[in-house]
Amino acid sequence: MGSLVQFYYRMTLLQTKPQDGPYSQTLQLVLLILCFLISVLTVLALYDLWPSIVHSALDLAFLYLFTLVLLNNAKERIRQTFCAFLGSGFIISVVNAIAFHGLIKNKNADSISLFDLTVFFLIFSWTLLVYGHIVRHAIDVKLATGVGIVLGYTLITMIFRQMMASSFGF
Repeated sequence: MGSLVQFYYRMTLLQTKPQDGPYSQTLQLVLLILCFLISVLTVLALYDLWPSIVHSALDLAFLYLFTLVLLNNAKERIRQTFCAFLGSGFIISVVNAIAFHGLIKNKNADSISLFDLTVFFLIFSWTLLVYGHIVRHAIDVKLATGVGIVLGYTLITMIFRQMMASSFGF
């Protein structure tokens, strides 16, 4: 287990490649559960429990759909790439949850400081870079192209999530 955490930690530092990592259906399920739980805990800073659960489930569904579309021509790499997204995403989400800790105690968005915003922007940028690194290796493109693809994915999912949230009153 420690070697898995170390592998995904090193991936978040762009020191390992997703194709060098382990992948299996069991690992994917464990990572899905871990990502879902940390996501729900983090999103609780913004929403109540049920909207947090829905938000987290949608994020994971969008990520899986993105992986399927991204690797439509390389189906044998889907599980490997999805595990890389989940494993590195979990490490980043733990850092993000720690940063959101203050928001969980104080659900007032008006009290967010410039320092908090800077930290969240850095975490967001880090996520784009790490996911861009995974995309780069998954479809063999330059890092800048991978980051651009992930940025497009992020913007599209944010729009869909906002539309769904307003439709359901979250």
